[in-house]
Amino acid sequence: MEELKLNGKVLKPIADLLEDKIQSLMTNVINENKTGEITLKIQLSTIDREGKSPIGIPTEWKEPIINYQLTEKLKEKKVVEKGGLGIGYKIEKDDFTDEIQILEL
Repeated sequence: MEELKLNGKVLKPIADLLEDKIQSLMTNVINENKTGEITLKIQLSTIDREGKSPIGIPTEWKEPIINYQLTEKLKEKKVVEKGGLGIGYKIEKDDFTDEIQILEL
């Protein structure tokens, strides 16, 4: 299990995409002497799941649904990337530390 962080396994695709877009947009800003803007929108929710553990015990868990939209603008040019993450993971709150942790199923 790991903490739900931007550089963690689940959210890493968003972090990588954001880093790539910053690099490409900055190149265009420098070359074209224009202003650039990147907007990242992340929508978080969960769904209840049921299944069996590897040894056959019935179990329930909350699966995170993490949808994102990254918008890149250079004056009138606009590029949008969208995606969804979290399927195949279990998310829970640590009762002692109150940290959110995520576990690949």
